[in-house]
Amino acid sequence: MITACGGGSSSSGTTSEGPTTELESIYPYQTSSYSDVLVECVNAYQDEKSCYADVLPPIGAGSSSADVDAIMDRVVVSHDWMAARIETFLQQASPSLIAMFDPLSAIVIAYDIRPAFYHPLTGAMYIDPAYLWLSPTEYATIDDSPDYRSGYGSELVLDTGWRYVDDAGNYITTSNFSDGDDTRSFADIVPGLTNLLYHELAHANDYLPPDVLSQLMQPFGDDSFYDLIDQVFDDGLSIQQRVVGDYPLIYTTLKNLADVLFGGDDASSVLLALTAPDAGAMFELDGASDMYNYYTSSEDIAMLFEEALMSYTLDALRDVAFLHQDNDSYCEKTIGWGQRGRIANNLVKARAQQVISLMLPDQATAINNHLDSLDAPQALPNDVAWCTSRTLLSAQSLSLLAKPTSEAKQDDELRLPVGH
Repeated sequence: MITACGGGSSSSGTTSEGPTTELESIYPYQTSSYSDVLVECVNAYQDEKSCYADVLPPIGAGSSSADVDAIMDRVVVSHDWMAARIETFLQQASPSLIAMFDPLSAIVIAYDIRPAFYHPLTGAMYIDPAYLWLSPTEYATIDDSPDYRSGYGSELVLDTGWRYVDDAGNYITTSNFSDGDDTRSFADIVPGLTNLLYHELAHANDYLPPDVLSQLMQPFGDDSFYDLIDQVFDDGLSIQQRVVGDYPLIYTTLKNLADVLFGGDDASSVLLALTAPDAGAMFELDGASDMYNYYTSSEDIAMLFEEALMSYTLDALRDVAFLHQDNDSYCEKTIGWGQRGRIANNLVKARAQQVISLMLPDQATAINNHLDSLDAPQALPNDVAWCTSRTLLSAQSLSLLAKPTSEAKQDDELRLPVGH
């Protein structure tokens, strides 16, 4: 027996709920001392179980630390090309990004994972391979069914939007969806995959922070991986507890809206009447970088971290907006409120800097100084179509970065966050 009973819920506020992914045809990519347990352990959350921590410990437990070889020993896939691609990415990744794999037990990449997610019962990260494909042959192995959250919030009179651009307004990331004939270069996928990993690795380091992980020593006895995380929350040491305790988000209306947009809750009469300008007016005064921050404290931390690191490493600017539901085409919906570079807002920045200090202590000074150097957020023009607005804050000539040749990405998925 390599698993223990997991927690349906606990002081951590975590549950076994997550995307419904079958993970039927996965296997360890390479032979290692963990090969025999990987598949069972990464599937354990589906039965509300968690492997004993000594069976599949954090990569960086004790005196160990993540490197490319150690990470690849924990990779489980449905197709070999997925593992080969993530290995290529890791070989060119920064040491600080590699170190963020320390709290993970495993990395799963399978054809039917959508959206990507991290699960506290397993301590594993589950990656959507849509971020990895380069060729039509590779794309054909992926289940491109819509994200299960795609239709949420369709009854509202507002919608939300986000994108990453450079200072000239060019797209940073490319479409992950194809009509079956598209090709991408490795360089094309790096920004989007980087964004995804920042988000999911932020979850892992939130639940098992560096200053806690460094104190954990094997053997763990009867503790499951989930028990390690549960103890973090019992002690009040998760990053979300430390940051949200100091800087809580204040608008209950926006928290309820997030439950509709990302959790599929029914909208109240208040939310059914909420307009894009009114939602934006509340949002502007609060400390969130995106609507997804309001869904859970865990997503709050991940969104702050990903925007800060995308700015620091790729000079990416993030646009965020509330849109009017005034057109069937997502691209043509007009802006009721929007900003570019919200991470530079004083309150948002202060929250992000605390996250950075706890999650990347060795790089915190450089990253936080970078955030201090950013220009103030810019307002996106109201009553302009969402896609048109991208070009209106820069006088520089624009050229799309690896513009996707396919329009296959579904409109109602464009607003969804990169992961779960």
